[in-house]
Amino acid sequence: MNVETKLRLTEIMKDILASVDFEDMYCDDYDSEGHCNEIISSHLVRDIACGASKAVLFLDGEDDYVIKVPFYGYGGEDEVIWFNGANLYDVAVETDWNYCELESEVYNLALETGVEEFFASTEFLCSINDIPVYVSEKMDNVTKGYDYSSPEAEEENWRRAVNFVKGNKGTPFSTEYIDTLIRGYGEEKVQKLIDFVSSVGISDFHPGNWGYDKNYRIRLLDYSGYSS
Repeated sequence: MNVETKLRLTEIMKDILASVDFEDMYCDDYDSEGHCNEIISSHLVRDIACGASKAVLFLDGEDDYVIKVPFYGYGGEDEVIWFNGANLYDVAVETDWNYCELESEVYNLALETGVEEFFASTEFLCSINDIPVYVSEKMDNVTKGYDYSSPEAEEENWRRAVNFVKGNKGTPFSTEYIDTLIRGYGEEKVQKLIDFVSSVGISDFHPGNWGYDKNYRIRLLDYSGYSS
């Protein structure tokens, strides 16, 4: 990401944080319709998706990136349980609650290992009022699909995926995803991905954590795992 884009997104987040109360970043609060509507009403946010550990903001007019803001924990005004599992993986992070930081460090390790093409990039953007803000490549949930010359060819691809899974006992990916990954990247690269994921210890690869890039290749868009 270039400096100009970083500055532009930072200014947008300053405007959003000036109009919406982000002080108490607890997932139970942000996973409610009322709070999400308040954020969207800022007129700078088109939509918001809340997971267990972070909020993802889809900005108006922004087709390439999404904003991620980590939750401190879960609960409400009476009791808050702080996250404490972000430092349990084999990844160096400074905090035990910031899963966005963990995700950005996983991406840095993926770059070093040469498997970054499987991941939507995530990096630190800025800190506003002590709130850390991250930016990630925007993925889509639409795939072009794959064309086969015959049912036999499709059956052969599926058999290849099944055999691959048998040879990688304990793989965190389902056979369906292995099938799609091999078709998009090839067996050798998928093996490197599995080895990498196993080495850092992340998991939680449910369907909502996958997306497709502009070339219709499947990629992980949320890969911080979750241990709290």
